[in-house]
Amino acid sequence: MADEDLVERLEHLDMSPRTRNSTKIKSTGLLEVDGRALEGGGQLLRLSLTLSALTSRPVHISNIRGKRKPKPGLKAQHLACVQWLARACSATVVGAEKGSADLVFTPGKVNGNSSVYMKSTNKGVWDSKVEIGTAGSTGLLLQAILPFILFSPPRSETGEAQTVRLAVTGGTNVSGAPSYDYIANVLLPTLTSIGFPHISASLQKRGWSSGRESIGSFTLLIPPRPPGPLGAFRLCRQPKETSP
Repeated sequence: MADEDLVERLEHLDMSPRTRNSTKIKSTGLLEVDGRALEGGGQLLRLSLTLSALTSRPVHISNIRGKRKPKPGLKAQHLACVQWLARACSATVVGAEKGSADLVFTPGKVNGNSSVYMKSTNKGVWDSKVEIGTAGSTGLLLQAILPFILFSPPRSETGEAQTVRLAVTGGTNVSGAPSYDYIANVLLPTLTSIGFPHISASLQKRGWSSGRESIGSFTLLIPPRPPGPLGAFRLCRQPKETSP
C-alpha cells in the first residue's frame, strides 16, 4: 500500500485531492491540473503523476508543458515517467504518446508488488529499470519515480518493505537539469540528512545531451525507510571552517 501517513500529511497541507475544493474536481472525480500554471513545465506533470499514484486519485493534466514553446507536450523523459508509474500502480492511461498535451491517469491498487519490480538473486532486493530511450534528463525523471519508491516500496510475502535496485538509462548530464553528480553529491546526502536511509549511486556511463548526444546509465540502491511518519527536520548552513 502507499504510505498512509503521506496521504494524511498531504491533507494537512491541503495538497491531497481529498481536501480540495469541490469546484476543482469535475463530476468524473478527476483532479484537474492545468499544465500552464506557474512555469508551465514538466515538473507539474511529474509531481501530479507521483501524488496521483501514491494516493490512488485519478488526475487529468491538460496543456502539458504549455509554456515550453515551441515544443510543448510530452517528450521521451515524461513518457518514461508515465509508463513506469502506470505499471507501478496498475494505472489506466489515456494520452500517453509523444507530443501529447492532454493526459488522464487513473491509478489502480498499489500493493507494492507490481510488474515494475522483479525479485533479484540477492535476498531482500528487488530490481527495477527505467529507460528514457534518448538523452533526456534522468535527474528530472527521478523527481517522479524516487518519491514513489520511497513511499511505496515492494514488500515481501510477510509484508516487510524491500530494497530496490533501480537501473536508469538516459542523459546523465543535460543542460538545465540536475546532473548525475548533483543527484549523487547533493540530493541523496540531503535525503539521508532529513531521515531517509542512505541511498547509494553507481555510475556506469555518462550520457550527454549536448555535442554528440549519448545515452548513459547509473544504478541506485534504495533501502526501505523506517516505518512510521517521516520526522520533522531543519536544514542549516554548516559553519565555515576556520583556518588553524
